[in-house]
Amino acid sequence: MTSYAAFYVGRGEDAEWLGTVGGDDIPGLLAVAPRIVPRPLDASSEGSYRAAVTALLREWNRSVDHAYAPDPGDPNDYSELADLAYAFDRGKVWVRATRTGAWKPARAPSPGTYIRLPVKVGAVLPGGLRVDAVELADRGRTEQCLDCGRLLGRETVLRVSEVGAPDERDVLHPRCAERRREIPLGFIPPCAHDAAVSRLGEVVNELSELNRPGSEFEQLLDELDSAFGALHRLVKSDAAGDDTTA
Repeated sequence: MTSYAAFYVGRGEDAEWLGTVGGDDIPGLLAVAPRIVPRPLDASSEGSYRAAVTALLREWNRSVDHAYAPDPGDPNDYSELADLAYAFDRGKVWVRATRTGAWKPARAPSPGTYIRLPVKVGAVLPGGLRVDAVELADRGRTEQCLDCGRLLGRETVLRVSEVGAPDERDVLHPRCAERRREIPLGFIPPCAHDAAVSRLGEVVNELSELNRPGSEFEQLLDELDSAFGALHRLVKSDAAGDDTTA
């Protein structure tokens, strides 16, 4: 179910509504805006807060959708959609979880902090994949990352499609998307590598059945099996972000 968060200047009856955003997990999505924008929660002045909210609404509408700002031509007051609210008042940002809840300081500001992802919506990754959206994966669904094959939890993912085939949609972890950019030529997803290594093992076993025990051919097969086993462990540890190759 989509929830909403509203942004205000001031916390009283005369508070000025700046805009509202909608999504499946507002606090989580606030941390994964797809372009580089200042975080409203990091604002240390009313001016920087207003600018941050304006930028967030623009980028949210572009990539997540469901962003609403005051519009003289639209009679709807979208501020009424939200229970969750953020407000800049008395030199800092406050948060209110419900309409009847108390306002509490959001968190200590950290000027200069920016929302950043390794890729932008609309970018084309090596391998012919276009980034269509940034979203929060639903733990209840059984999707898995196209590259690493890991089942998705409640985490930030990139929704991608093949260039020229927009209906063929998959998901990538941001780290897996970044890896495609780090290794643009000849990139092989870890799950595809797993399949290749598995098939190689089958071939080695089939060749072993044709070999005579104790022959030089048997020794070469053993060395081949050992070499590709080491390579497989290296790729798997690198995919997991581990420097250990043993």
